[in-house]
Amino acid sequence: MACVSTVSYKFAINGEPSVSINAKRGLRQGDPISPLLFVLIMEYMHRVLQGLEDEPAFKFHPKCAKMSMLNVCFADDILLFSRADTNSIRLIMGKIREFSQTTGLHMSAAKSKIYFGGVNSACQEQLQLETGFQIGVMPFKYLGVPLDSKKLTVLNCQPLIEKMLCKFKHWNTRMLSYAGRLQLIKIAITSIANYWLHIFPLPKKILKHVESLCRSFLWTGQETVSNRAPISWDHICDPVAAGGLNITDLGVWNRASIGKMLWNLHTKKDRMWINWVHHFYMKNHDVMNFVPKPTASWIIKAMFKHRDTLCNSDAWNNFAGTGIYRTRMIYSELRGIRPDVPWKNMIRGNLESPRAVFSLWMACHCRLNTKDRILKIGVHTDGVCVFCGAMETCDHLFFDCAVTKVLWQQILFWLKLNHVPQEWSREVRWISEHTKGSSKSARILKMCIVEAVYHVWIQRNRKVFNGPKEENLLAQDILYRVKGRVAHNNKLKLFVDALG
Repeated sequence: MACVSTVSYKFAINGEPSVSINAKRGLRQGDPISPLLFVLIMEYMHRVLQGLEDEPAFKFHPKCAKMSMLNVCFADDILLFSRADTNSIRLIMGKIREFSQTTGLHMSAAKSKIYFGGVNSACQEQLQLETGFQIGVMPFKYLGVPLDSKKLTVLNCQPLIEKMLCKFKHWNTRMLSYAGRLQLIKIAITSIANYWLHIFPLPKKILKHVESLCRSFLWTGQETVSNRAPISWDHICDPVAAGGLNITDLGVWNRASIGKMLWNLHTKKDRMWINWVHHFYMKNHDVMNFVPKPTASWIIKAMFKHRDTLCNSDAWNNFAGTGIYRTRMIYSELRGIRPDVPWKNMIRGNLESPRAVFSLWMACHCRLNTKDRILKIGVHTDGVCVFCGAMETCDHLFFDCAVTKVLWQQILFWLKLNHVPQEWSREVRWISEHTKGSSKSARILKMCIVEAVYHVWIQRNRKVFNGPKEENLLAQDILYRVKGRVAHNNKLKLFVDALG
């Protein structure tokens, strides 16, 4: 214990170290040696508890006897298992007191609980008096997720919904653009939902509710569920090359994560939970041949429910050769092959701002709220283009309009491209053909089309909502933005400077 009792600290004051200050309470939380010290202490506690194996009066929990399992420890939480009889509980409490006397670390009875299964109330009260713990009720939270002996319910998953709503309800989200909301959704799914998806087969109702929250937040900026969705969520989950935004499909990802559990059962035998499943359920059966009994745990039945789909996939056969399970590969195969869109080159690898790229993505889908689309949903508007007075459609705005066509011609002239602008669908195909590869000209062209579409759409909205006195479209503004975006890239900056 010398590393704890002799610890001291120095503080940097005006760049100079202070005199040594001795710590009266040992290590501070966050000290680099704390994790190592914690592991050493918990290892000692584990060995103290293992001494109960030699006690004739001690009885293991019925589901732990074959593996002689007494405790499970992670971080600063520990679970202890035993049969619900007075002798076993007294022996455990005796070992805990022995640990406390040796290390000086005392368990907090107020923060500890005891859980029973199949035990009458009189026995529960007696064992509660022996421990001094409160009687807990299943489910309880452990490592951020609910633990229960029954199938996970919608109510059990409320903490997941609340965590995601907490991110969406923050006041900063009111200022986010579509691209900002998209990034927040990806972060929320990756950091919060992904953790649950790797542990439990989540109920379909929860998965659909989470997707509804994400969909509504993307299109409306609100956390309340809304039916407004210009593009289907299934298509949004497609890869960028297929015209999507590469958001994770939660239902498919959950199945792919379950596949990882099956793979671990199939290949890894050194983990406690895998050994436990083999001892009590599989009993030397192979993953491919095992049939769960009706009385098996709901997680076991959910895992093997998807076995045929997962294990017969091409990706699973590839894993057999490499020995490594890749969830993303299984996910892609379960999603299926999605055809590429012709304008994928315009979106991928674009150096323009995310909000501008999102506007181009919407324009390629013809889902911008042009006046012809607004009229179709029953909203009264004049329907005319604010630049030239013709009927406003996506094809007209980019770049069939007399004003926007001149704008795009000026940009093409600056790029030294001899091309006459066409209707939007044909123009998209032409640009896609000329943005293949990673040449400097292709990269600048895809930046210019993104900035042009974004600039036209912003100026159009300003004229619609603020009046026709708003400033006109200027190619110089678009080129100025493009030059600013490549200022950090020396090769592209030299190429742009050469264009003039």
